[in-house]
Order: sequence, then structure tokens, then C-alpha cells
Amino acid sequence: VSRAVTSLPRARAGPEDLLALVRERRGVENRLRYRRDVALREDASRIRTGAAPQAVAALRNRLESPARRATTPPASGNSSARI
Repeated sequence: VSRAVTSLPRARAGPEDLLALVRERRGVENRLRYRRDVALREDASRIRTGAAPQAVAALRNRLESPARRATTPPASGNSSARI
């Protein structure tokens, strides 16, 4: 069982609609995680103590941001409809 909060109107928040939105979101997250693991070898990192993990994550985010902007097409449609 999974639960979510949405601002969608009832007519657009049927089970099929919500499932499609969740799957779309998971696909985006999975693509991001794959890119981080392959390009930045995030899963192989041995940095685990103190503030180092957060600092390295911030650095990776900074490195990834320009590449993501260069390869991501502009969003279309209504971006206000979120889960």
C-alpha cells in the first residue's frame, strides 16, 4: 500500500492518473541516480564519516548541474500538477 498527497482535482486524480505520475517521477529519479553512479561513481565512494559525505554530495551536485541543463529539454505542459 502506498499513499500520496496531491493537489490535483478529483477528476484528474484517479488511480490510473496517479500511477502514471508516480511512475514518471520514479523514472526521472532513476535516470538521475544512474547518471550519478556511472559518471561520478557515487556508489563506489568510500567517504562515510563526518561532514565529508555532505561536502562531496554538494560537489557532485555542482558538477552535474551544468551537464543536466545542457542535456535536458525544456519542460512542457502544466508543471503545477505534482504529487
